[in-house]
Amino acid sequence: MTLDKIDFSNGIWRGLLKTGQAQEKPELQVELNGAELDPCVVTAGSTDSEWIVEIAVPAHAIGDGVFTFVVLSSSAEHPIATFCLSGGRSMDMICRLKSPCCAKKLRS
Repeated sequence: MTLDKIDFSNGIWRGLLKTGQAQEKPELQVELNGAELDPCVVTAGSTDSEWIVEIAVPAHAIGDGVFTFVVLSSSAEHPIATFCLSGGRSMDMICRLKSPCCAKKLRS
């Protein structure tokens, strides 16, 4: 699975999730500072292996500072992606988190 940013506006971070194969709608969880956020919205994309993911960003994470969001899937052993917001601006993905060492660091 890969998750790539589409845009960030009006407090909603949107991304394109590619699963590589057709599957039912994935169940995703998003964490910020170890706390689970409200459920994200996952809708069908242009193919049966693509999904649009919308994550509501809490107001406190749009202000000053750097905030790292971790996106997890119930069907993946490790987090599928992270993204950062800095001063209310979205930054590019910083890691795909495919190695166990990265996942372990984020979970501890």
